[in-house]
Amino acid sequence: MVREFTINERLDMITGSIYRTKPDIIAFSAYIWNKNEVFEIADRLKQIKPDLIIIMGGPEVSFESLKIMKNNNFIDFIIKGEGEKTLKELLHSFYLSETLNDKEFYNKLAKIKGIVYRAEEKKICENKERPLISNLDKLPFPYTDENIKKLKNKIIYYETSRGCPFNCSYCLSSISRGVRYFSMERVKKDLLFFIRNDIKLIKFVDRTFNSNRKRTMEIFKFLVENRKETRFHFEITANLLDDEMIKYLMTVPEGLFQFEIGIQSSNLETLRLVNRRMDFKKVSKYIKSLREANNIHLHLDLIAGLPGEDYNSFEKSFNDVFELTPHDLQLGFLKLLKGTAIRSDGPLHEYKYSKTTPYEVLQNKYMSYKEILELKGIEDILKKYFNSNRFEKSLEYTIKNHYPESAFAFFQELSHHFINNGLDRRAQSQSTLYNILYDFYSKKIGEKEKIFAEYLKFDLFLNNRGVRLPDWFNMIKIPHLKEMRYNFLSNEENIKKLLPGYINMSVKEILKRVSFEVFSINVLMAEKDSKNGDSKRPFIYLLDHTQKKAFDITDYFN
Repeated sequence: MVREFTINERLDMITGSIYRTKPDIIAFSAYIWNKNEVFEIADRLKQIKPDLIIIMGGPEVSFESLKIMKNNNFIDFIIKGEGEKTLKELLHSFYLSETLNDKEFYNKLAKIKGIVYRAEEKKICENKERPLISNLDKLPFPYTDENIKKLKNKIIYYETSRGCPFNCSYCLSSISRGVRYFSMERVKKDLLFFIRNDIKLIKFVDRTFNSNRKRTMEIFKFLVENRKETRFHFEITANLLDDEMIKYLMTVPEGLFQFEIGIQSSNLETLRLVNRRMDFKKVSKYIKSLREANNIHLHLDLIAGLPGEDYNSFEKSFNDVFELTPHDLQLGFLKLLKGTAIRSDGPLHEYKYSKTTPYEVLQNKYMSYKEILELKGIEDILKKYFNSNRFEKSLEYTIKNHYPESAFAFFQELSHHFINNGLDRRAQSQSTLYNILYDFYSKKIGEKEKIFAEYLKFDLFLNNRGVRLPDWFNMIKIPHLKEMRYNFLSNEENIKKLLPGYINMSVKEILKRVSFEVFSINVLMAEKDSKNGDSKRPFIYLLDHTQKKAFDITDYFN
């Protein structure tokens, strides 16, 4: 039996749910994001039912296993590394044994590679390492026609390979060299199963999905040729892209693919210190090409706290990546994971980090704790404003016109505005975030507030319906707009051209999904081209809230 829970569920509810299944053996997977929770649940269950067998696996127990067993007496077995074969052999030994504490049973355990366990007289034993699985196709496919139906609206994680061709010192994948692949026949069969069952999103967990160009292209083309409703998310390395692949990717259907690309830093010395090879000029060229095509969602990553990168260097890395105009920019913080080279080299770079999960950097000899806190504030603002994709026009206007040299400086100053006004200590509603941004702009910048307000108004209207209009809002009224919008939506050609997804809908139904809004400037055009602020006529936009698209229909009403 497989039971799945989320870290947002109460531990007592999870514990009770597991207890009611009356288990004899429970196996947990421990990661940096759930270790504390699964340890607590396992401890509770062991106290309630002392004869329960607790097995732990996953990266959080695969290192320092003897120490973990010694300090956590509720754990009976630890499976180190890849666990599929090991768990099967361990469970088989339970099944074949009449008792689980005699000499014959312990002799069987001694032959199982990759486990740590409590033997006679509670002695902790660690067996030899288990070799990596060479033929991944032998691993069974975990989904059936029955259980897949429960996952239709869920995210499914899927791997076509294990390992990574690179040796980045902060990554667990660097511990084992080389890449192992599932056969193309197996991969295509599995993917067709997901596509046929209309899974919403498949996230490939391959550490570097495009490690083999030929194989990558074959899978990309296969997904395009067999597409239905499923979307696909990949972690790729931009340094391995080439002109042929970029040319093809620019033609794939919009929204089908999502790319997560780890840049981490543009500082060459920092990249050298973490054994990461990257030609940033080449990477920038390919990312810009993909961004111009705008058919693939681009998520770029930065890591703060890497060796050799001080605060000023990180600001440059941030600005270098921001200029690539990603859809999302994640500002993450270095985690000194167990088993990684960077954790072993910690003293060399004077690392201070949390000793409990997720082992996140506190400071090093390049960046102080105070500076890390500054970046934490910027990370929060980045999530609230940039990565929410709800402030696209207002941020673009502000940064281009008032922070052209450093987008980082904008997010830093907005972070200070939050902290100085105590806004960082409480949750903010989406509508409140618009008001805060206007307040920041008027107090910190104070130029062309009316123009900025129009961009902010556009973002507010496009991404929200039925919100209370704020004090800074500029309402522009046009006579007979209600009648004009009805006539516009009654025209079949207008619907075919702008809203093809709403063909055969009544005007009443369409109006539940769109709105008509009036602005004093042309917010869809760059300020230098639109003569914003000088126009004598209002601009009318049709906003499709479902697709988050806007259409200038001003000429239709003139």
